[in-house]
Amino acid sequence: MLQMEIFAIDSQKLTNKEEIHHIVIPKIENPIENNNVTNIEISEEKYTINGIWTNDGNQLNNSNIFEKGKDYNLEFTISVNDGFKFSEDLEIIVGEKTIRRDDIDFSKEKIIFSYTYTVKPVVEIIENNSRDILVGSDEKFTDIQSAINYIYAQENKENWTITVKTGDYNRFTVLSGLNGLTVKSDYGAIVNIGVINGSVSPVEISAGYPDTDGVSVREANNVTFQGITFNMGSNKTAWHSSALSTHTESGKKSDILNIKDCTFNGQGTGYGVLLSSYITQFNVQNCVFNNVLEAIEIMCDNSALQGAEIKENIFNNCSFAIHGYFGGLQDNVGTLNITSNKISGNESIYSKIVVMDQLNKGSLKVNIAENNIENAVIGVVNLRENGETNDVLTQNSFGKNSFFVEAIEPGNIEFYSTYKAPNDSYGHWELRNKDGLENIDVIENVIKKANEEQSRTLSITGIPDGELIKTFTWFKDAIYWVTEKKPEPPIEPLPPTEQEWQKSKSKVAENLDENFISEITLSLPSAEKNLATDVVFVFDESSCFMEVREKVNNMLTQLYEKAKKTNATIKVGAVKFRGAVSEFALEELNETTKTKFIEFMENYISTSATNMSMGLLSGEKMLDDDTTVDNSRKYLILVSDGISYVWDNETTEEKENFGVNFSNADRPDIPILASPDGWDVKYGNKYVPENWIEHFKQVGKRITNTINEKSSIYERQIDISRNPFVMPNEQYRYVSTVDISLFKSNQIYQKIASKYKTYAVTAGNEEEMETYPYGPSFMEYLANGRQVSFDEIVKDIVYLVDKGSKIEDYIGYVADDYDFDFVNDENKISISIGDKIYKAEKIAKNKYGFKKNDKGYAYILSYFSGTFKEDEYFVWEINEPITNFNPVQLKYCVKLKNPKTQAGEYGQYDKDGSKKTTGLYTNNYAVLIPVDSNGVVGEKQFFDKPTVSYIVKESKPIDPEKPIPPVEPEPVKPNVTSPLTGDNTPIGKYVILMVSATIAIVIKLKNRKNNK
Repeated sequence: MLQMEIFAIDSQKLTNKEEIHHIVIPKIENPIENNNVTNIEISEEKYTINGIWTNDGNQLNNSNIFEKGKDYNLEFTISVNDGFKFSEDLEIIVGEKTIRRDDIDFSKEKIIFSYTYTVKPVVEIIENNSRDILVGSDEKFTDIQSAINYIYAQENKENWTITVKTGDYNRFTVLSGLNGLTVKSDYGAIVNIGVINGSVSPVEISAGYPDTDGVSVREANNVTFQGITFNMGSNKTAWHSSALSTHTESGKKSDILNIKDCTFNGQGTGYGVLLSSYITQFNVQNCVFNNVLEAIEIMCDNSALQGAEIKENIFNNCSFAIHGYFGGLQDNVGTLNITSNKISGNESIYSKIVVMDQLNKGSLKVNIAENNIENAVIGVVNLRENGETNDVLTQNSFGKNSFFVEAIEPGNIEFYSTYKAPNDSYGHWELRNKDGLENIDVIENVIKKANEEQSRTLSITGIPDGELIKTFTWFKDAIYWVTEKKPEPPIEPLPPTEQEWQKSKSKVAENLDENFISEITLSLPSAEKNLATDVVFVFDESSCFMEVREKVNNMLTQLYEKAKKTNATIKVGAVKFRGAVSEFALEELNETTKTKFIEFMENYISTSATNMSMGLLSGEKMLDDDTTVDNSRKYLILVSDGISYVWDNETTEEKENFGVNFSNADRPDIPILASPDGWDVKYGNKYVPENWIEHFKQVGKRITNTINEKSSIYERQIDISRNPFVMPNEQYRYVSTVDISLFKSNQIYQKIASKYKTYAVTAGNEEEMETYPYGPSFMEYLANGRQVSFDEIVKDIVYLVDKGSKIEDYIGYVADDYDFDFVNDENKISISIGDKIYKAEKIAKNKYGFKKNDKGYAYILSYFSGTFKEDEYFVWEINEPITNFNPVQLKYCVKLKNPKTQAGEYGQYDKDGSKKTTGLYTNNYAVLIPVDSNGVVGEKQFFDKPTVSYIVKESKPIDPEKPIPPVEPEPVKPNVTSPLTGDNTPIGKYVILMVSATIAIVIKLKNRKNNK
């Protein structure tokens, strides 16, 4: 069998409706001379295709010959309908016989080859490509109407495709009988159709087919329009003036209309798409409607719905995005799915979706879900009793000035017209545009009451029966919900993570000695941690201007001065990012380091772009790699304007810039390199998310598809026309390059924040930040709403807690088990600062001072005995700042009051509480109440709880109050008489000691009994 190869021609220009292939036989040896050209034929059962002999891509005619000893290719072009895929294996067959190279008989005057190949249908096979027509200035048909007229003249008028090349065209009319017609733009083509501009009707009109001043579909079913732009003028011939319409006045109607990837540009007049009676099925998907009076209008008297989709469209400043009704009767009606659309009105006229069951007898079902609306209204009418609808208010995203309305003629439900703002919305109701309206007094009173009660719901039931529907119709441009900004509560710090926000501290207990006493040490910061500190800056190059350099220099100076006084070690490092990163490796802070550091900030990175995620990844790695410093003493400071638009693939070591290119509406086929303008094209420059967490949730839904389908390496000054990019009419499917850059940066920043202390400082060019306000807003989000200064960061790094902080320590006690007492003895209490020890000075009963100064004492301990049970505790007051570089330790003792007497081992020793053992806790709990250098009281922070243990040996009974060490008796002298009272002999002394011990036990037992 001859081996063949299949490959695509210019695959960049292929569409999913048509594929062009070459099938090549690489070599045919020894062809006969003077062999004429002949068609290649395949039987109809095998999907007939035709081809020709060619030589080097040029068609051969009868004058051409094949010469001996030369190689030739058998080559022909195949056009394949949507859904065909070729298998790799093809055979050449003559009659019933498979041809092998050695079997070819070249002696015949003509050779007829029959090719058999496998077809894998993805969708239903439509017809062969003989029904394709190409329209363009350089084609046989230069306008769309002439192509339609040609099809209309054919015997078989169905299932034709008209592909239109780039150009401006007049409106046209789809004539009756052209079922299955598709009119679409060529791949990458910009096809503009002028409509509602007063142009002459392309075909004869009549009373049955009135001129709608646009593209009209007569009695033709299953017609599709794809990739076309309708430019609507301001001319308006009649109420039915529309860009694309199925409206007729005749009894013959069309059904099943499909509109995909189209754009309707209006001037505030007319309909975009007008669907008239007897339409039971339609699909409007991935279209854009700009400034159209009524984008999609449905007028289906006497019709019931079988099923329809309006999804993934964008409606900008349309008075009605979707407006219409069905009014027929039918069992098992279908659903109108209005899903995943973006609807945006303006503050003077809200955009509206209004869907109605005209007769309130079940003409349709409605599913309105996953739409994003702003300055807009969703209204459903008569869709509760006999029709069905979903929970619209909770299943759509209502932005500012948006609300939901249900209206119904009086019936068996509780409401007539009910207006509802979203539960999370804050605002008030207004009555606008009152001219010509009735029942205004009733409406104004309802609105006044709702606003007084701060209610998000208006229930209008005081209108006469039969006028409820009219009420909603009359007031749909009058009753508005106006969103207000919620009063902002005082900014409070977010709940800290344990690693990020817990102050460094520790509590250790020595195990019980022979007197059942344990010495406790409270340390601020923790005594076990290395006091070295790492500080890494991540600079956006655009933020490294003079003012920032001066502030950083001042910050380093302050840190260095604090470190010198305490012999602490502070290391500083930095990463600077633009389209690449440069690094200043961690180095111990001194005068030389400071100078080198500021010089590093002045260095210029030549690689264009802004990649914050790349800088953060480098900063994280710098901190990760220093394993000599505890995580709690590592700091990362991000300094940026937040205007980032490319990102790094964090899964590889290589630093790369990825971005998403885009185009804008005026030149949709020309890609623009990824930039901050990607945000402008998607949202508008001035747009700032009200809630970044919710914004990132939405980005997260589409980020994978966007990266997989639309991202590319960011490179300047190259041809990007063949790179993927996002066109305006597909924006709803993808997120912008800025979205991904900030999403990735946020992920990395939060990961770093889970390990180390992080700060986000906003700094940059004021003009740029005003142009792109999303950047500073993003930085404020990273900073948890705080405006962070370098001076504050210095204080946070240097000071662990400030004056006003205190520790409360409750002594260990468990009823009927064990009881510790605080040893209230100034000789047993001390505070050390670094190497210096301060003994307690008694300043009042149960109150001790340490480190006396002009204002009193730097530290005070107050003891509260309570009932010597769970309410026994002390308070350690801190009256001067404690730094991270010089530990302050409080030492005190507790004594086990009631050790067990029965032999055994009690408790488990856990010196610092890290093992989380239970039992014999030296304290019930100890808590730090920190105050920072700004005087702000922080969240309570609890110390770990050490535990102790002891062993009771069976042979040594122990006095519960005071254990008696064993006494070694001296040798006994011979001939000693019985001892008398006051006998000074060793035996006498021993007897007296034993008697005294017995009396002491008896007295103690009596006292315990009396105290019960």
